[in-house]
Amino acid sequence: MGRLRVKILIAIAMLTVMCSTISVPWPALGQVQTNNAITDVDGILVGHSTNAAGSVGTTVVYAPDTAIGAFDVRGGWPITVETDLMDPKNLVQKVNAIVISGGGQFGLEPRTGVMRCLEERQEGFSVGVTAAEVVPIVPGAAINDVGRIGDTAKPTADDGYQACMTAADGPVTQGNVGAGTGAVAGGIKGGFGTASSNLGNGVWVGAAVAVGSYGRPWVPGSCVLHFARYAALGAEYGTYQPPSASECAAADGKLPVEVGNSVAVVATNFALSKAQAEKMAGIGQDGLARAITPSHTSLDGDPVFALSTGTLEVVGDCQANAPSLAPTVCAIVLNSIFAMAADTLSRAVNHAILEAQTVGAVKSYCDTFPSSCGQASAQAKDAALVGGVSGRSSVPDGAPGSVERSLVLTLMLLIGSAVLYKLAIRSRSSKADLRESPQVAVSHYGRGMK
Repeated sequence: MGRLRVKILIAIAMLTVMCSTISVPWPALGQVQTNNAITDVDGILVGHSTNAAGSVGTTVVYAPDTAIGAFDVRGGWPITVETDLMDPKNLVQKVNAIVISGGGQFGLEPRTGVMRCLEERQEGFSVGVTAAEVVPIVPGAAINDVGRIGDTAKPTADDGYQACMTAADGPVTQGNVGAGTGAVAGGIKGGFGTASSNLGNGVWVGAAVAVGSYGRPWVPGSCVLHFARYAALGAEYGTYQPPSASECAAADGKLPVEVGNSVAVVATNFALSKAQAEKMAGIGQDGLARAITPSHTSLDGDPVFALSTGTLEVVGDCQANAPSLAPTVCAIVLNSIFAMAADTLSRAVNHAILEAQTVGAVKSYCDTFPSSCGQASAQAKDAALVGGVSGRSSVPDGAPGSVERSLVLTLMLLIGSAVLYKLAIRSRSSKADLRESPQVAVSHYGRGMK
């Protein structure tokens, strides 16, 4: 009995010490962000090529040092290339860039120009013995925007080359640019949008999306942007407010709805395996579903790419600090990142819609519901970028950070260990009673059989 108690107490002490060293990211408020764009993720650049006259464009999400890449698709009409390569069971682990373009099936052509751009830089998967013998890994997808705004031009390889050459970090232009140039979403002007979230502990998550959906990005009956009801970082939506009832009644259910497609990329600097990145892409789909309704229809493609630049090695630390708890604790870490990827993608959808501008007869959201969109002042925009929060607004002020989270885990572990200790003692006592009174046990068993 005494030896068992000593072993259990030693196990409790060891687990408590290990748990107290684990720092689990938590979506915390008050974090400072820089660009509120996917470029806030270390190792991610974005470039656009825009043909406004032809109502088409191309966007490149570029990882100069490569990134683990994965993919998930939920719609019935995807327009994609080289996505099978991103399956975790296949050979190539890392990608050089993701291409998003307008032009429907013709929109896969710009990928050729991106590959040419990267080949000139000798970037790609090695297929020989010299540095020049590489094949750039460039998956891509296109949105269904052909004929949505006038006569759509066919995007070319040169468009992809230009987007690659202009890729940079820092602020990212949104709205009627790049892959969002000819986008239409639920009958209003779609566009390109991006957002980022800082989870603390150096963990960043970013999202970029070309919104050209069949579904609408607002709530039927109120016309409020879906995810604007739940989360925003500081003043990132400027002076946005719910549209007036009269404006909503005039437009809701009366706008033309056509075939559509949204294409998104979610990225993190957190080191992920290819399978984990695939999970992030899948959960990222929740971000589309929360911001656009309906999503994933037979008339949508809705591919979501996931990238991990791996500049932050945290899972290894998690496993080293708590080897016996690694599967559970590290899952908590990953889940917080994946959930934030979905939220960040929803916010990026809102930015795409709010930044879009009217083209011809296709009105923007802000022109369709003018009472909802005042021009954000420079001060409001600065507040969003410098003093903005990072995470979900549904997390209340004073939500626990990584230290408090560790204490919660420690407390839970102590309670669980105490319960196990009591159960072990009771089990030991029961066995001792049986050894002392075997006749009672046999008698009891016999009565039960009758």
